[in-house]
Amino acid sequence: MKKCPYCYSLMNNDETMCPKCLKDVSNINPISEIAPTDYKVPFYSIVFGAIISLGSFIAALSTRKNYENYKKMHDELYPQLDGATGSAKEQLEKQIGDLIINMKTCAYKEITFYILCAAGGIAFITGIVLLIIKLIKKKKNKAK
Repeated sequence: MKKCPYCYSLMNNDETMCPKCLKDVSNINPISEIAPTDYKVPFYSIVFGAIISLGSFIAALSTRKNYENYKKMHDELYPQLDGATGSAKEQLEKQIGDLIINMKTCAYKEITFYILCAAGGIAFITGIVLLIIKLIKKKKNKAK
């Protein structure tokens, strides 16, 4: 069987013109004779998986540090709220509210970064497995 490179229809090996798009396919090799392409998937999966995983892990740690800083500021401001009155109390309540929002945002970001880290780890491991499979197949082909 041949596959037309223009319209992707299948045809017999002896045909010189595609029956669908009428283009010349005399120089096209049959599908069974086409050598499989050596893809770089394992390499890219390993490299990009490692980069994504490591970068996400560092970002998650940084976000955790930001959360701890906001929590520390919150813990310092909260006791002051009991003695405050009037506009000072309103200002403290606003600052504490903003800190709580920032802490929640950091928590969500941290979770997101860990999920991204896991996805990068999966890509990395998949690349390693594909590379091992590729090497085993190569070794079997040499043995034949």
